[in-house]
Amino acid sequence: MIKKLFIFIYFFINFSLFSYPIDLTTLPVYVKKGFVIDECNLPEELTKEKGYYKVDGHQSERRVQIQELPLEIPKRRFLEWNQEIQQDFTFLIYLNIAQEDLEKIISPGFYFAEIGETWAIYINSHLIDNKIKEKSVINQKDAVVPVPRDLLKIGINILCIHIKGDPLSKETGFYYGSPYYFDELTKILDAKKNYLLVFLITIYTSIGILNLLFFIKKTNDKYYLYFSLFSLAISFYIFIRSSLVFELFRIDNYYILFKLELISLFLIIPFFNLFLDSIFTTKNKWNKFLIRFCVYHGIVLTLPVILLPYNALYDVLLIWQLSAPLLLILILIIITFNFLEILKEYKKRFSFIKGLFLTFVNTIPGNLLIGAFFIVLLALIDIYLNIKKIKSPGLSNYGMLLFLGGASVRVVYNLISLLNQVESLNKRLKSNIDQIKKAYQQIRLSEEKYRFLFNNTSDILITLNHEGNITNISDSFNLHLKLDKNEFINKHLLDIVFNDPNRSKMNEMFRSRILQAIEEGKNLKIQLPLISFGDIPFKYFDVFIEKIASTDEKQENEFLFRATPIQKNPLLKFLEKEYVKFVFNTDIYLIDNIIYKLTEELNEFIDEMELSMVRIGLREILINAIEHGNLGITHEQKTQYFKEGIYHNIIKQRLEDPFYSNKKIIVEYKFTLNEIIYKITDEGEGFDVDKYLKNDQIYLSESLHGRGIFITKNAFDVIQYNKKGNIVVLIKKIKLKAHE
Repeated sequence: MIKKLFIFIYFFINFSLFSYPIDLTTLPVYVKKGFVIDECNLPEELTKEKGYYKVDGHQSERRVQIQELPLEIPKRRFLEWNQEIQQDFTFLIYLNIAQEDLEKIISPGFYFAEIGETWAIYINSHLIDNKIKEKSVINQKDAVVPVPRDLLKIGINILCIHIKGDPLSKETGFYYGSPYYFDELTKILDAKKNYLLVFLITIYTSIGILNLLFFIKKTNDKYYLYFSLFSLAISFYIFIRSSLVFELFRIDNYYILFKLELISLFLIIPFFNLFLDSIFTTKNKWNKFLIRFCVYHGIVLTLPVILLPYNALYDVLLIWQLSAPLLLILILIIITFNFLEILKEYKKRFSFIKGLFLTFVNTIPGNLLIGAFFIVLLALIDIYLNIKKIKSPGLSNYGMLLFLGGASVRVVYNLISLLNQVESLNKRLKSNIDQIKKAYQQIRLSEEKYRFLFNNTSDILITLNHEGNITNISDSFNLHLKLDKNEFINKHLLDIVFNDPNRSKMNEMFRSRILQAIEEGKNLKIQLPLISFGDIPFKYFDVFIEKIASTDEKQENEFLFRATPIQKNPLLKFLEKEYVKFVFNTDIYLIDNIIYKLTEELNEFIDEMELSMVRIGLREILINAIEHGNLGITHEQKTQYFKEGIYHNIIKQRLEDPFYSNKKIIVEYKFTLNEIIYKITDEGEGFDVDKYLKNDQIYLSESLHGRGIFITKNAFDVIQYNKKGNIVVLIKKIKLKAHE
């Protein structure tokens, strides 16, 4: 059933391109070893007597390869290394040309899908084409042989083909089953025009060169290089296996072309898999293994093509043809792996149907999965037709073109939308040109007023585009942070937020709140440490990120970032004692707000460097209380999770689990004239206090453990744990300046 479907698809395309009076495939062919010129006029009834083997005609597919015929010739073995001396063979085809057909034809000709190795062609014993005299392997694809009209006659005409070739070579004879026919020469040439092939080659070559230029500009983005090689390999393969190469170049040895054709074919899938490997970020081990398997498969098959003699190349090609369907299915599996990982994230935010739709439409794996499915289907059809020696119409080439065309249509659509917006804006500007001129002076005064207010406020003001990149900065930036504002224009907002090197995973979660607010166009109020120049690496600010309202709904979001220096409290000079207690659920995002509240008064009593150390120490202890305490992650588990690259996911999962998130953290602090005392309690199982509290070197020997305690011991004068390890008391000696 599948075979019939493939044959139907091929012939539907084939017969839509060709219409001819005499199909040579349907006529019997008489084949004999050796060649005698006198037998080019041999009557059909005498062929059996002269020892000719009859190959019956066929209504669909019929190839005539010497190696498949029961002639007295050596037979091929698998991985055939030997080469035989070229031998002569005679092919006789009897054409019955009706009078009405002959009268219609002005300039007749023959079309051969593929004929080799070398040949001479006779019609009614008259030589009309001779490639044997060139003394080289001339395996011709899409060969067109004109026929002088006066050599034809009404009734039986004898087409005699003298083929000279290696009997072990599969190319000797008619390699493909069709098309082979007799028709008007102008119709043959019109059908043979390679406009579409030239178009395909041009498109693929252009895509390859364009991506190569992108790679030269951005050498770190390897996917540009691999996609360029993938496109150029397809372009070269289409060109080298077409008849264009025979029309543009003189080919002295066909088998050099055959090797180049196989090399380019075998490298297409490896280049595409390298492209997938460079754009997908999944750490799935099976995904990586499958990609490498496909790459190594192509390389392993390419090396024999370079080294083996040409007769063995057919067997290497057969190995590829049989294994290629598996490779194509593996590509679908690789893309599906990445598709399902993204779908898993979308399902957490949307319904299954909406998440599935967005994954298909808005993500690279989704787009690739749709396109790859159709391309793999068409490629399987091409592979099947080539195995059966049916001249393939190259469906996968057109499928890939449609895939790339779909991407181009989307880009063009976006460009048209942009041009429409520009055109609409131009119309509005033209219709309001007079009003603009009248309001110009007012706008100019308003702009000067805006600049004055923007640059003369004590707050740091920063404008951001929809991606979070900085577009303008007020002069107060230089005053507060001792940095040149011009160096940060066009950089991302996160470049000015202090990134604690000791807590990369926590920083990532913390900074994601800023990115999420910008992406979703929401306002955000938070305390942030901004980078500073000098001995103090950062300063804390009250920050408010606000979306700037716009009357144009199509305009991208813009934001105003306002950072206000944390003000000193004038009532501190009257302070004698203060006690505060916080009780909150397990929530990492609250840590910075709690720390700010716990230390907001300390800048009156200690310098900023000491204050930074206190804040870092408190953060480490609070994070330990959440990680090792309420979330129940032991030191050994933490080490294992980091090695497996899943630590961040474990933290996120447990924070979303009510069993862990409902556990409490209690923070108490007492503020006196001489000291400040912090007491932090969690509901965890505790830990071995002596192991980490008494050994200062453990931070150096176990980089994932003990770091919080080590930092805290340097920030505070006293650190005391209970025996269980779930309560810690921190004491910092201070000197109240206000009472001096």
